[in-house]
Amino acid sequence: MSTATEPNSNKRRHQEVTGKTIMTRVVFENEVASEWFFVQADQVPKISNMIASINEEMNLIEGIRDDVDNMSYTFRGNHIWHPFMLLQETSTKKHGLAHTRYITLNATNPRNYSFWYDRNVEHGNEDGLRAEMHIHLKDDFPSANAQAVLKFQEECSEAGEELTALSDYPLRQVLLDDIKKPLEEWYPGLCAPPNPTDIVHAPMTKEVFPVRYIEDPMRISNCPRCVMIAHERGLLVFGRRFMAKLRDQAKREAELAVQADGPLEDESANDNDNEVGNEIANEVDNADEMDVDGDEVDGDDNALLRGDGFEERDGDD
Repeated sequence: MSTATEPNSNKRRHQEVTGKTIMTRVVFENEVASEWFFVQADQVPKISNMIASINEEMNLIEGIRDDVDNMSYTFRGNHIWHPFMLLQETSTKKHGLAHTRYITLNATNPRNYSFWYDRNVEHGNEDGLRAEMHIHLKDDFPSANAQAVLKFQEECSEAGEELTALSDYPLRQVLLDDIKKPLEEWYPGLCAPPNPTDIVHAPMTKEVFPVRYIEDPMRISNCPRCVMIAHERGLLVFGRRFMAKLRDQAKREAELAVQADGPLEDESANDNDNEVGNEIANEVDNADEMDVDGDEVDGDDNALLRGDGFEERDGDD
């Protein structure tokens, strides 16, 4: 039975997202990008709404369900891999997401989209967000190789979690009106190479999503990505084996943070009780000093560089 407070609650939620926008573009085969256009955030609480809003601009994608309710997609009659989306992450409520520039998901993952929408639209502080949809043809075109598409998606996911740097994928921009023309006039691999003087370059994907800056990566000693940042800034120095272990743990934690359900809680000051988290904290606490040339003093797998003159940080022994 409905309660009297539900309409007011829904009204407040609608007011919170009204006016927020998602600046969006579509990228084809990592070579061509559409112009940016704005999607009203209150119109896209579900990923199906997001795809529909993109279709309103371009009339691109058609979803088809088979006899067992599996969804497949076509683009101008050509089969494509599931549309792959990059959605800007701005939430700071969960420390596991504080490092994440964007999350990645495909069109068959409505659950993670709903979590993203809850964090960033309904409970987010930013009035403007950014999103990219990536399209790859599935037919007999060289760029539709399944392994290449999967590799790109994995690279995007790790770059969004700040675990690696995304490669350069130079993009040329195509007007929204031109995208509605026959593919032979503009689609990469199907059209004649454009005249170099006519090319309008678009920002690469790695330039679109702002970097999340962590002010004090030493504050939470068992967060693998904080420790990785401290290593990058020269505050901590580790060997390759331990860095590989950190990276694997950071990837797992990022995946769990994106998928986590339930109320948003401030976990920034909470310690993880998992074994690897404790190991990370121990490695940081027991890190050895470096000599002035940056060589490990006693050959251990990790060492702590305490700054100019090896002055100790507050609280260090």
